[in-house]
Amino acid sequence: MKCIPIFFCLFVFCSADPQILYLTQFTIANGQSTFAYEKGSNLYLSSSDSTDVLKNIILTIDGQIIPLDTLRDVTRDDGSQLPLKLGDSLTISTTNSNDITSKLTGFIYVSTAKQANDENFSVYVIQNNIKIMKTSGQSTSVILNTAYGVTQHSNTPFRTSLVKKIEQDHSAKLRIYSDIPYDNYTYDDTPWKSLFYNPIVFESLNENGIMEDTEMFFNNIEHIQMSYVSWYILSSGNINVIIEKLWMNNIETTTTSLNTTGLIVNAADASSINITVDFLNNPNPQTLGMFVKCQPTDNIDFIFSNNGQDVLHAHFNTTFPETGILEWKVGKDATKFQILSSQMLPGAYSVQYFVIDGVIGSLTTQPTL
Repeated sequence: MKCIPIFFCLFVFCSADPQILYLTQFTIANGQSTFAYEKGSNLYLSSSDSTDVLKNIILTIDGQIIPLDTLRDVTRDDGSQLPLKLGDSLTISTTNSNDITSKLTGFIYVSTAKQANDENFSVYVIQNNIKIMKTSGQSTSVILNTAYGVTQHSNTPFRTSLVKKIEQDHSAKLRIYSDIPYDNYTYDDTPWKSLFYNPIVFESLNENGIMEDTEMFFNNIEHIQMSYVSWYILSSGNINVIIEKLWMNNIETTTTSLNTTGLIVNAADASSINITVDFLNNPNPQTLGMFVKCQPTDNIDFIFSNNGQDVLHAHFNTTFPETGILEWKVGKDATKFQILSSQMLPGAYSVQYFVIDGVIGSLTTQPTL
């Protein structure tokens, strides 16, 4: 009689942080393992693996048997992922061979109980295209990327998606963060997670010579390529975000408005080719700037320039890593923005760049929702 080896994993519930569990870690060789989760939390699957291998991974929740493939592509009317509620007990078993398991690309995302009970907390899995629409209050939208697949470009990220459109009311506020939110996500302002702000808050002199905050809202946001395993959006008010499972190998692009902002990210293990953003021709003085987070493995330069002459230049190397740096110039002209490195794997970075037609006061170091 042929024996089929089964990996058996026991989960116990308690107070626990949210977590991502890769399917590759559920191997026969690992034997039994225990993972903490909160009773009442939600479980989500993000995977582009075949149904044939996913159906061999079995969840058992309070005695109910659930093949993992049945969790994929199950969505609510708004396009968000329909979660699996966790109870008193959870086990996971597999009959996949170690060879098959080692090639799996998917992962399980487990929220906290507080997040599971928040009606304004949603999770979206990028299998194809999604549209996120929020109409009121403060909302948290978690985005889980799936493996992109093989392309002809050597610098294609393993997981990626393209934010093709962000629309928001002038009264709405939006932030983009890397990773997954923890239970303080409603108030989270962790510098190493924050990537993007709209609006941005400026300090400027009023007619009485007193410094006051001024919000600069961008009607135009350039396409954003997001090459993270997971990321999330905090928003308040009406927003409309369109995301596609698409890789645009654009190492040189042109902005689509005189007043615009964009975000460029590179994961730690991703290949980064030198990137150029050309600005629309503008004879007027500009306010321009960038919010950079960088953990380099080699030299990386972020440069605004005007016909070859540096206007604003931020340099990073292994002896000068930063969790976040904000630089700006007022009344300067720039024709392009560049990210330059001599290495294909320069390290992890993110940069929100912006250019404004006209002169505005100095930017605060802590933009807030």
